[in-house]
Amino acid sequence: MSPSIARRRTSSQGHFALEVTKRRKRKSSKDDLIVRQELVTQLSQHFGVKPMKDFHKRSQQAAPKSEKSSDMKKSTSSVIYILLAALAVVIALLAMPSFNPVPAGDRVNQQSSSVGVSERQKRLAGLATGNMAAFQVTQAPTPVPAFSFQDEAGKQLTLADFKGKIVLLNLWATWCAPCLHEMPTLDRLQHEMGSDTFEVLALSIDFKGMPAVKKMFKKLKITNLKLYNDQSAKAARHIGVKGMPATLLIDEKGQELGRLSGPAIWDSTEAKHLVSAVLPPKQ
Repeated sequence: MSPSIARRRTSSQGHFALEVTKRRKRKSSKDDLIVRQELVTQLSQHFGVKPMKDFHKRSQQAAPKSEKSSDMKKSTSSVIYILLAALAVVIALLAMPSFNPVPAGDRVNQQSSSVGVSERQKRLAGLATGNMAAFQVTQAPTPVPAFSFQDEAGKQLTLADFKGKIVLLNLWATWCAPCLHEMPTLDRLQHEMGSDTFEVLALSIDFKGMPAVKKMFKKLKITNLKLYNDQSAKAARHIGVKGMPATLLIDEKGQELGRLSGPAIWDSTEAKHLVSAVLPPKQ
């Protein structure tokens, strides 16, 4: 074989090998594209997301390295931001003190030297013990929002009609079992301490009106309390009552001195001392 023929054959073999290599690369690239398409389709089906219709075109039009790097940085920044936000929430929750409400009486005691706390409030704070331990004394006398209700005769009344009296306002209902349990104690308190300067005002918020209240008073043998009803139940909303029974101690000017949420023994020694502490001295 002549040297020229050998050189041509070697050159042909080299071109052939190069072409084979190129074809293999193209095939490999095509196979990779198919694999990526299948992967995207599977992930889309799993997460219920429609795959992009132009995925093939976008895959062929590879983004420049600078754009890929920029997208990667944005994605990384987003992840870091989310993690930092989550960490901040966790830290805030851990730093937040556990909810442990302090009785209003204790709050008044702690601030008894501050301006604006009356001597009457201080006395009440010291008497919120025993059966009256749940009694919450206000920091200062607070005006009670206006609302209306009816007496047994159907006359419209407000708390303004009781000005000049200390009032123990008790919100109750005939369907409230704890209310019915404490009602006889309120009746006995009115019998023992009721006067021109003090009254237990048991205000029913029954939607059925006065007939339901009369029937329940008769069943419980309540004889000293007058019949009052707020059929609209607006009184509870106006004074911020979230559950019943709820009892407010109101001064002669119509201002709240404190309240007790839940049932209590209102003819107990502690309750009588609490009420006596705000009554005017006997002449």
